Amino acid sequence: MKKVLKYNTQSLLQSIFINLVSLCFCAFVPLCIIFLYPPSMMGKTLLKPEIKAPETITSIIFPASISWQNNILPEKNCTTVIDNFIYIITSNNTLVSINLQDGKTTILSDERFNNVKQISSYDSTLLLLGNKDFFSLSAKNFQFKKLLGFDSAIVDTKLINDSIIILMENAIATYNLTTNKYFSFSYDTELHFFSILPYDSDIIALTNDGKIIRYSYEGQIKWQLTLPTPITVHGVINKPVLYQPSGTYLYAIDVNNSHIKWKLLLGAESHLPPLISNNNIYITPLNNLLYRLDHKGNKKWIKLLDYRITTQILDINDELIVTPFSQEILSISKKSGNNINSFKTDTLYLIKMFFINESLILLYPDKIICLKKEIPKPEEVPAKEPDMQDAKSQNTVP
Repeated sequence: MKKVLKYNTQSLLQSIFINLVSLCFCAFVPLCIIFLYPPSMMGKTLLKPEIKAPETITSIIFPASISWQNNILPEKNCTTVIDNFIYIITSNNTLVSINLQDGKTTILSDERFNNVKQISSYDSTLLLLGNKDFFSLSAKNFQFKKLLGFDSAIVDTKLINDSIIILMENAIATYNLTTNKYFSFSYDTELHFFSILPYDSDIIALTNDGKIIRYSYEGQIKWQLTLPTPITVHGVINKPVLYQPSGTYLYAIDVNNSHIKWKLLLGAESHLPPLISNNNIYITPLNNLLYRLDHKGNKKWIKLLDYRITTQILDINDELIVTPFSQEILSISKKSGNNINSFKTDTLYLIKMFFINESLILLYPDKIICLKKEIPKPEEVPAKEPDMQDAKSQNTVP
């Protein structure tokens, strides 16, 4: 009996000990996570670079103030810039220009552009792409010219030098704007291409299910690569490497032979293309992280943002302009990942932004804002107080 009681007591003590250890572990792990990854780390650089000398970077745009605001409703992909004017197709399908100096609007045509999906520009000419048509419009005399018409719907377009590449539902076409030469070829419609990238005299086509195919302009397949994860956004080519997000990875692919040079786990999918600047890659997946990588895929720094970035990162000299999903625009050092400055806005969702003529243009769903750098006012020199001795001598009557 004593042996049984002793055995039961030991078992009970062991059970209590195991439960206490489990309880402590369950409580300890969340505390460790909070300690290592606290809310105070939001907006901080998690992996810091080795910088021997302290940074002294002055933002090229911040601190900024609003130069002008235009309460127009732009379409998402229907904006381009020629000289000092923004050309926009508005939400009611009207073509207008906005002067970058003062923000004033001019209606350019009474015609309604109902089917235009995208506009771009080449040599003072607006290029308008509809569902199945391709037009040019001179920015000087606003004369229309129909360049091409297609049997199937246009999916994507890319402009390189003086040629425009057009992806349709069943074919890919190339049109030279200078020589008017035209090439096209059909492809297997089961591929479901969603984007194209120009490379020399070839075309890189991408599918959502992970296929990447390199074609010549005549339609010859030079190579084909299938990634194990879906592709939801097009990559960027920095010759001869294609930096392509796919699933939760970033792939570096040699465009000459389709060889995968390296891949990096990002921890989440990317919804924006990478930015390439001075052989550095900047990419932001949906886990609110912003990476700086070198061309070999080594992490130089990682920054945790409060919110995910919603618009393509802007590259201006030594700084990155990023737009988290908040009412704030951040200027971040490309070298260290540290915040340089910021600007508060009253609108949450930014469609597009670009930097031109020392101005940052912000396109929102309900307005366009132009920011200019604030010029500091010269310090006022305080008036010199009169010397009491001189005052006495001036008041002395001889």
